[in-house]
Amino acid sequence: MKRRDFSLEQLREFDGARNPRILLAVNGKVFDVTKGSKFYGPEGPYGIFAGRDASRGLATFCLDKDALRDEYDDLSDLNAVQMESVREWEMQFKVREMGAGIWEENLEYSHNLPVELLLKSFCNPTLEAKPK
Repeated sequence: MKRRDFSLEQLREFDGARNPRILLAVNGKVFDVTKGSKFYGPEGPYGIFAGRDASRGLATFCLDKDALRDEYDDLSDLNAVQMESVREWEMQFKVREMGAGIWEENLEYSHNLPVELLLKSFCNPTLEAKPK
């Protein structure tokens, strides 16, 4: 998929049900997770994140729909540990080279926190960084 910007409404189309391609957003970046459809597809354990901004759910390790917002979420109420978790997830997706674009509502937002990106996976070992 060609890199592009997405609105939340546009992102929702890519949930694996309406469109076979599966995208999700983490920390303002959109990732193509179609290759992991058994995890991120409609019937997968992380299917709740398909076509959505998964940042809050990943930060809080919550797979409930209530953990996701239907509008722009600046994540300003998350604590430092949760924000670090968001950045770790973002880095894991980047390492897997699944970047598909940037979520347009989040282009000008920054958390203004120190960035310490760790490449460990403590929630989903299938996304661990592996050397090429």
